[in-house]
Amino acid sequence: MNRLQERGGTLAGAGFMFIVLLAGASKVLHDNDSLFSWRAFGELTAVLVVSFALGFAAKWAALAITRWQFAYRCRAQHYLLSLLIPR
Repeated sequence: MNRLQERGGTLAGAGFMFIVLLAGASKVLHDNDSLFSWRAFGELTAVLVVSFALGFAAKWAALAITRWQFAYRCRAQHYLLSLLIPR
């Protein structure tokens, strides 16, 4: 259970954010002739904001999954310990 407590969603969030950022930046580079236009600047800003938001969502999703796994393992441990109590 300590393994689950130490785990965070930071790696999942960072990885997902990086993938979205690369995909969005490559689309902006592909669609625009110059990166020094206002349109490209606006699109890059939108890509940055969306990648941060999706990275944050991925981090919270990973933390929620970890919490569910931890609760399941705690219930299983409690059940096994309750079998040891004489009735």
